[in-house]
Order: sequence, then structure tokens, then C-alpha cells
Amino acid sequence: AFRSHDVAHSDLLIALLTRQPFERAAQLAKESQLFIVNPVSDRPEIVQGNPYVFKCMPSLAAYAKSTVRAIRQELPGQPVYIVHSGAKGEAAAQEALVAELQQYPDIQYTLYNWSSPAKLTAALKGNPLAAVVSIYQQDRSKNRIYVSQLLNKLSAFKGKSPTLFSFTDWTVEQSDVDFAQLQGLNYHTFYADWDRNDERQKEFLNLFRQRYRTEPVGAYAGMANDIILFFVTGLQQKGTEFFRTPTLKMQQGMLWPLRFAQSNTGNGFENQEALLYKMTDYRFVR
Repeated sequence: AFRSHDVAHSDLLIALLTRQPFERAAQLAKESQLFIVNPVSDRPEIVQGNPYVFKCMPSLAAYAKSTVRAIRQELPGQPVYIVHSGAKGEAAAQEALVAELQQYPDIQYTLYNWSSPAKLTAALKGNPLAAVVSIYQQDRSKNRIYVSQLLNKLSAFKGKSPTLFSFTDWTVEQSDVDFAQLQGLNYHTFYADWDRNDERQKEFLNLFRQRYRTEPVGAYAGMANDIILFFVTGLQQKGTEFFRTPTLKMQQGMLWPLRFAQSNTGNGFENQEALLYKMTDYRFVR
């Protein structure tokens, strides 16, 4: 299909594909020197060794930067406790977070392996106002048990509770998560749905409903809108030279910021903008 439909002679390919088909399409794109956009994957490995891939979901470095910025603003002088399981899949998130924290010598941080949760509890008894950043990532069953246990332990510090951060949105991942516990812990995460307080997004949703007489599925329609506006405007203004330095100010009608960069010249481009949200009155507020 890639070759018979002359896709390889296009300027840009937007690939709504799952992991294995995308990897194959990305390899074909690389062979044809065709830039390929992935709108939905959060896997950092899809850009590794392939400078023709654009990953629209934010990079782990962007998550780390936004998290540490919020900690410095909201919890100055408080220690940071990073909770992990030691799994290989967490290594990239841990590396990004530690690298960002090391830029600020005034922040004291400690890594806690969840195999010994008593150590975290003991540390919090000494300072329950700390920031707890979870990068724990196992299979769905283990994640569910972990989230429940962690929330119970953190919520036990009544009155003076830690502030909880996670890179993934537990209100989406965990169908039975306790919202009262999250609210009590000033939960911060990278909210994955529509922001009803954002005027641009509200306008987009109204226009979408008028045209299609239905609600968009998740935020995919918004991401598609932004990808078209960003890349088509870039190609219109700069031609294919746009891909050498794919920078563009936020266009009218775009809903989320897109700022692409390479971690090294042999890799693809990742979005470097991540918007952190805080649970306030049981709603997420930027």
C-alpha cells in the first residue's frame, strides 16, 4: 500500500497506526526520506534511530520540566520523593526527571522503590508536605494495586498531606480510582481530555458538534486539527525546508502547543510542550 499508492512521493505522512504497523511504516518512510507523524503514541522509542519520525505526544523531558517547575512554584523548599518499581520501562522517565531535578541544587530528591513502601512512609512521617512523584509503570493489574495502596498510604497523613504527581492520568487509566483521595492529595497530572475552561477548546467542540452532530472521540479530533494546522502551515510557508527546523508559532485555531526537537541528530522529533493540570474541586485546572 505504501508503494502502490505513491505515498513515498508525498511530503508528509500522518500515520494512525498501532505499534508494529507504525514501526514498519516508519522504516519505509525512512527509506523514502518521507517525514511521518505519529499523533497518539507516547512511546519514546518510536523516534530512536529514525530522524524522519515526528512524535506529537510530549517527550518525557517535557513531562519532567513541567513537573519540576510546578514543584518549585507550589512547594518551595520541600523534598521530592520519586516512587518507582525498578522496571526497565521506567528508566527513561527516571532519567528525564533526575536530569531536570539536578539543575536545581536547592531541591533535595530521593528515589524510593515500591518493593519497600515502608521506607517512603517513614520519610513522609518526617515531612508529610513533600512532593511525591510517581513513575511506577508495570502491567495493568499491578498498576491498579499499586495506585490503590499508594493513595491509601499518602491519604493517611491527614491535615498535612503530600502533593502527588504522576506522568500518566490515573483518572483515565484506573476506572475505580478514589477521586476524594486524589483531591485530598492536590493531584497533578498530564490531563488527557478536553479542558472545559479553555475558550479555544470550547469553541472547537461547539463547531465540531454543529458540523458532525456528535461528540469527538477523546481528544483525537483536536490533535488532528493541530497537526494539520501546524504542518500544512509550515509546508506552505517554508516548503520541505520546514522539516530542517520545524518551528512555528501557535497558529490561530490550534488547541495545544507543538514544539518539536531532536534529542540527537540520529533520532526523530518529539513534542517538547506538556501541560500539567491540578485537581481542584474535583476538576482539572491548568
